Amino acid sequence: MRKSLLLIAAVFISTLAFAQIQKGDIQLTGTFNLTKTDAGNSVETSGFQFSPRAGLFLNDHTSIGIALGYSSNKQEANTNEQKVGLFTFGAYARFYKPVVDKLYFFLEPSVTLGSGTVKTTGNPDIDTNTFAIALQPGINYFLSDKLALEATVGRLFYSRNKAEGSGNSTEQDSYGLDFSPSNISFGISFFLRK
Repeated sequence: MRKSLLLIAAVFISTLAFAQIQKGDIQLTGTFNLTKTDAGNSVETSGFQFSPRAGLFLNDHTSIGIALGYSSNKQEANTNEQKVGLFTFGAYARFYKPVVDKLYFFLEPSVTLGSGTVKTTGNPDIDTNTFAIALQPGINYFLSDKLALEATVGRLFYSRNKAEGSGNSTEQDSYGLDFSPSNISFGISFFLRK
């Protein structure tokens, strides 16, 4: 009997240690990037990206969310200029597993749709449509009750890009498993509690 009570107490205490995430919590995060590169020889590249995300926790281990995004890239070379603008909308889920107090491992499957335009000096506009699915692992570490650091490392993905313009249409499929250092990202998440 005594061993049973000790076992129940140990299980209860261990669940309290991982009670950082709760049903009904809302997680807010996103991406903001500004880039500019001057390669010399009158070649200049600049870019802007903004992608807010919001997720709702269905229970202590699962959340679902949406992601919106806009990115713009411009490349100028002598008198030629190319501008690419892309709007995206996506949905994702996260499945969390507590590792130690305040540290969670997660897997994130996602689906993203995009639509945009490529404008090049002296050429007709090209309309682009994108579709992507991905599976990404990551970790969350809570600094406080409402603030967490997060990192994602690598991804398994498939994407399709379709471009149409001047009566021509092209499609490009990409897929793979990418664990390169350029695919590591860090961020901060804010949690709204009930």
